[in-house]
Amino acid sequence: MASGTVVEFRILGPLEVVDHEPLSLGGHKQQAVLAVLLLHRGEAVAADRLIEAVWAGRAPATAGKTLQVYVSNLRKALGDGPLVTRGRGYMLAAEPDQVDSDRFEKLADRGREALERGDAQRARMWLEAALSLWRGPALADFSYESFAQSEISRLEEVRLAALESRIDADLRLGRHAALVPELEALAHEHPLREQLYEQLMVALYRSGRQVDALERYQRARRKLIDEFGIEPGPRLQEIQSAVLTHDATLDLPGRFSSRRRRKAELEEGQRAPAAWVSRWAARVAGLRDRTRHLRGQVAPSVERPVRRPASAPRWLMAGTGAAALLVLAVVLLLTVGHSGGRAHKRGVLADWAGISSPSSGEVYARGQFVATSFSCGQVSGGPALMSCSDSAGTATSRGGHGHLDTSTTGLHRYTVAATVKSGSTKATSITYTVVPPPRAALETSIATAAHSRTNATLACSGGGGGGACRGTLLLTVGRRVTRRVGQRPAAAIETVMLARTSYSLAAGASRSIVVPLTDAGVLALRAAHGHRLRVQATITPTLGATAERTITLKRRR
Repeated sequence: MASGTVVEFRILGPLEVVDHEPLSLGGHKQQAVLAVLLLHRGEAVAADRLIEAVWAGRAPATAGKTLQVYVSNLRKALGDGPLVTRGRGYMLAAEPDQVDSDRFEKLADRGREALERGDAQRARMWLEAALSLWRGPALADFSYESFAQSEISRLEEVRLAALESRIDADLRLGRHAALVPELEALAHEHPLREQLYEQLMVALYRSGRQVDALERYQRARRKLIDEFGIEPGPRLQEIQSAVLTHDATLDLPGRFSSRRRRKAELEEGQRAPAAWVSRWAARVAGLRDRTRHLRGQVAPSVERPVRRPASAPRWLMAGTGAAALLVLAVVLLLTVGHSGGRAHKRGVLADWAGISSPSSGEVYARGQFVATSFSCGQVSGGPALMSCSDSAGTATSRGGHGHLDTSTTGLHRYTVAATVKSGSTKATSITYTVVPPPRAALETSIATAAHSRTNATLACSGGGGGGACRGTLLLTVGRRVTRRVGQRPAAAIETVMLARTSYSLAAGASRSIVVPLTDAGVLALRAAHGHRLRVQATITPTLGATAERTITLKRRR
């Protein structure tokens, strides 16, 4: 059994369907049929409605037959299952994890929830993973088609909201200087979104550019007055006043925000046990009527006392209500098996396969090692369990540990199967998304050197599943030299290594690291005019592509 990718439908950019590699979807009109069905996935779309959407009210007389040909071609491309006939129309049966827009919104929601809890680093991780799914404007192939306009507008609004949340997380993490160029471009592109101007003013103020922050406020104010005759909103006006008075609320959040985050985590932990017991109580209530025939094993109803098993701790049986329901739930799980909704006649578990970790729907970086834990069981007195195997080829007698395949990006499925001697198999699976690995980048264009060393600020971004950026930072400079080739001198460029160090950063983190200069680096910097030297910074990661950037190495006077 091989680990396989799941068919993935992509609308955050040009329309694509990927199964290991992009599938051929035919011409524009045929792709438009698939796009309409994707926008109404899970529901039947009448043929007349499809014709109206695809031909925009100008359908030829042969549109009905042409639509049938398009659907037939799409079925051949997609394989059995996703595209089905429903009455006089068609339906695309796609699970939420198969559509990139659904995954984007789920990841963005996780990021916003983390931001509300005060966990800016995790919020940034989720939000950047969500935004990395975008490959261009949503439904870019159908930007002028009337059927796509409302969804294009909705997705763009959701994208901008996620982007603003990610910038909020960056501001909380102290990355204001690196945000200024991005916010300048975004404010120019979306001049009526006041939140972008709010964030830009805060980033400029924290970067020591108070005058620039006030100038951006005036720019936004003129735009609003000239086009709509209105003043900026209260929040933007409050930030302007705060900049003028150097209000401490504009500074980086400190101890108070950390305390508030710990308080929120504590409150969440206190709520968890009650919610857990409530879920078990509901499960027990649903199973109660099916257990009346299990004589001597469980109480026939919740109202009657439950006999404590010899191995159960006494504190479990103390009191009534939720505790009694909890004990009954445990006994039911140990004694009741069900297949297709029916309890097994012996009151024991049927063949089953389970994945205890990780959970479904998670996101990981390409190349990240993710361990799995799985187990299998069988009918008591039935055929012997022959094997318990997973997608990675790990096979055991009852269960064990394996790993997820994260070698390629995209949506994947991990499956565990229990096989008995009779040949029957019970399987269960989870889906997960693999995104490009986190990447490191220099956050500044100037590195200051002193006492034979320099500091460089690195940021690790991307990798929605967490992970880390690890590798080597190398500073080099090209020096013109003259060499002899035969009898003639020839000019050449010699690379001189100025500094080299290794680094390790968690995804979403930003940190200043010390880079020791080599003897050649110290001499080159001293010899440089004005004690400034243009050097090549090469960041070699453990995973992903090597990044290069030209920066200025400046000696501190």
